[in-house]
Amino acid sequence: LERSCRALNLDIGGGTTNVVLFDCGDTAALGCFDIGGRLIRIDSSGVIEYISPAAEKVLSYLGRSIRVGDYADKTVLLELCAKMAELTGQILGFAPAQPLLRELATVHSSSFTPLKNIDAVFFSGGVADCMENEKNTFEFGDIGVLLGQAIKKAASGWNVPVIRSSETIRATVVGAGTYTTDISGSTISYCPDLLPLKNLPVLHLNNDQQRRVQQPSGIQFMIEQIRWFTQQYGSTKIVLSMPGFQNPGYDELRSLAQKLSDAVDIALPEGEPVIVILENDIAKALGSIMKRLLAGKRGVICLDGIKIGQGDYIDLGRPLMDGLVVPVVVKTLLFG
Repeated sequence: LERSCRALNLDIGGGTTNVVLFDCGDTAALGCFDIGGRLIRIDSSGVIEYISPAAEKVLSYLGRSIRVGDYADKTVLLELCAKMAELTGQILGFAPAQPLLRELATVHSSSFTPLKNIDAVFFSGGVADCMENEKNTFEFGDIGVLLGQAIKKAASGWNVPVIRSSETIRATVVGAGTYTTDISGSTISYCPDLLPLKNLPVLHLNNDQQRRVQQPSGIQFMIEQIRWFTQQYGSTKIVLSMPGFQNPGYDELRSLAQKLSDAVDIALPEGEPVIVILENDIAKALGSIMKRLLAGKRGVICLDGIKIGQGDYIDLGRPLMDGLVVPVVVKTLLFG
């Protein structure tokens, strides 16, 4: 955000690699792949005690076979990790994607589209820590150290700056560090019996993503976004946040309302409300259309005049002033 650049973060953990593209501070693309440090686990005596289905796919591609109960063959595991590092580069578009990469895409994850003109790459997660610090090969009882070193080597050939993160796995939530209170104005639409609500995570769409929702494939794009988000945050009550439109026509509003309604109806459990917060003042019109489209199947809350970001949490209070306004508290988590 400070440098107005496009930065990629790869969060490489035990079972998956989460990929996020930030464009000037906004989340522009998301994806998840079954690449991680604990896809193979090794006990203290050096014997393999677990092999994940994802690891078996890569081993099969390499023409290698190992079994639970075998002693860990470092040569084979190095080949496995080198291949997973190569696939990581394919995710980001630094090499042509192989069919194997599609097989490792995490079920229900967003479809990450590689983009050009990436200004920097960052790493986080347990495997990232192994990239930065010297570790014994099987110190953690898995292939995390080998994978970290393999990705570090592969990244040196990506022809893009790799920026060392100030934190890799030691960022801990210490509390809601920033509170801002907004009162949404009179141009709003909501079902009073749904309020109040607390600690709702925010799924934010930037301008580019909002435009994608308007395209013919917008419903599927929105379904992928919602499913990924609910899995990541462990909540089926979520807030959809987006800029909205300035002076939109009815057809444009109805198209957005239709796609949001259809996507939520598929991606969220029955009965969960549709909660939309916009920056531009179109909430009353958009919410009214969504209520008609959903025909009482779900409650609708549509508020505007509020700017919130991905990963924020909000509280919605009881309506005030005879229902003309709804108090909104935005909470941004601090890490340290």
